[in-house]
Amino acid sequence: MIDTIEAARGTHEFLFGWVDAMARGREMGRGILELGNFAPDDRGTAPPPRVKPVWFQPPSAALHPLVLKWLTNRRFNALPSEGRSARLGLGPFFFPLDSMPGFNRIYGRRGFYSIHTGFPKESQRAGIRAVMETLTAARAGSFAAVMKPMRGPGDGLLSFPMHGMAYAIDLPRRAGIEKVHTDIERIVLDHGGRLYVAKDALMRAESFVRMFPGLDAFREILAKVDPEARFQSDMSRRLRIHPQSPSG
Repeated sequence: MIDTIEAARGTHEFLFGWVDAMARGREMGRGILELGNFAPDDRGTAPPPRVKPVWFQPPSAALHPLVLKWLTNRRFNALPSEGRSARLGLGPFFFPLDSMPGFNRIYGRRGFYSIHTGFPKESQRAGIRAVMETLTAARAGSFAAVMKPMRGPGDGLLSFPMHGMAYAIDLPRRAGIEKVHTDIERIVLDHGGRLYVAKDALMRAESFVRMFPGLDAFREILAKVDPEARFQSDMSRRLRIHPQSPSG
C-alpha cells in the first residue's frame, strides 16, 4: 500500500487508501486505494451523491472482531482486482461520511476513539507496521482505517502534516482500548511522528510537547494575547497548551 501510494504521488493529486485493519500475516496492509484528479471542464455535472442515513444502532456483539473481520473481507473482495473508475462530485469524494448521517451509531452506545497517526517518510513504513501489529495483537477491531500521504510541513506552529504518511483508525470503545492508545502513542514517539490533536482524546501532555516542537513559540504568543489564560478548553488543559494553565 505504501509503495503504491508513493508511486502515485506524481500522477494523481488526491490519494486515499482504505486499509483492512483486521488482516494479519502476509495480508497485513492490504486495502483499496482511491486515486483522484480534477475532471476536465467539458465533462459536465457530476451525478448527485447517494445519501444513506444510519438509523440503527447495533448491539455490542455486532462489533466482535470476528464480525468485523467478515465485514472487512467482504469490502475488500467486493472490488474487482482491475479496479473501477467513477466520476464524483467534490462532496462525495472529499467527505464520504457526509453521505452517511449518523454514522457514529455504528459503534454503539459506547462510541469510539479516533487515532490519527503521522510519520515522516524515513520512518513511515516501520511506524505504520508497528501500529498495525499492535492493533491486530490486541484484537482491537475496526472497519474504518485509512492511509494518506502528507505533503507537509505546514506553516502553523502546531501543524500536524509532515512529509510522510498518515495512518488513521477508528476503534470501538471497549475495555483495553485506552491501553492500545498508550502503546500507539509510544510507537509514534519512537518513530518521530505525531498524533492529530483535533481527533485525539487521550494523548498525554508529555507526548504533545515532544511531537510539536513549535509549542514553545505558540506559548509565547498565548502569553501575550491571553496573559490571564481565559481562553482554554478541556483539551488545552489536558495538553497544557497555555503557559498559564492550572495543570501546567
